[in-house]
Amino acid sequence: MNLNLLQHVAGSFLCLSLSLAAISCQDETRINEKKYENYGDIYAEDQSLLTNPSNHPHGYGKKNCFQCHNVQNIHQVDLILSLDVDLNSIHSRIAEDGLSSCQDCHGNNGTYE
Repeated sequence: MNLNLLQHVAGSFLCLSLSLAAISCQDETRINEKKYENYGDIYAEDQSLLTNPSNHPHGYGKKNCFQCHNVQNIHQVDLILSLDVDLNSIHSRIAEDGLSSCQDCHGNNGTYE
């Protein structure tokens, strides 16, 4: 196989992979929302912050929260009016602990790890 063909195949595969990754995190209701991620008050459903298939249908069961959730866009607005949420504390925790900080409030997201 010549080098040009190999580079073309590798480039095509990379483009396809990146496109599929981007599409897998999109949801028609969120495509135009750029300011922050708004999933509503997930606490209201069952008085829990744990993710489940009902309140997190497109991401439940995925291990890497940051694959779909942009760190700069999460927890920008207090959507849970029935709890006292300290957004600054959450931002600091995410900055310090990264991905592991998600499980403290949202559980294992169906990954059972």
